[in-house]
Amino acid sequence: MSCSRQLADFVCATHFDDIPAPVTARARQLLIDTLGVGQVIERRVAINRGRPDAPLSDAETAKKFSDNVKDTLPQDQARALINMIAALDEIKDIAEVTRALRA
Repeated sequence: MSCSRQLADFVCATHFDDIPAPVTARARQLLIDTLGVGQVIERRVAINRGRPDAPLSDAETAKKFSDNVKDTLPQDQARALINMIAALDEIKDIAEVTRALRA
């Protein structure tokens, strides 16, 4: 099994197929992030990107990752992880990625 497939097994998506379009239009503009400590961050955005029908570019994804880890990982380590994930299908063992997160 590829590393991409292993990681994908941990991701779930919410589908709006059975919900009326006016409701989903509003829901797609509302971002809610429940943090591990019980804190909830909620924000409305005019254009919600990062969904399958409006994906982020590779550069946007890399910037988002870098921004999110800037207080916990050195910039060179974040860049190395971005490069590693970009070539994820070439990695034989997902443990390589987890080791890079701890380095």
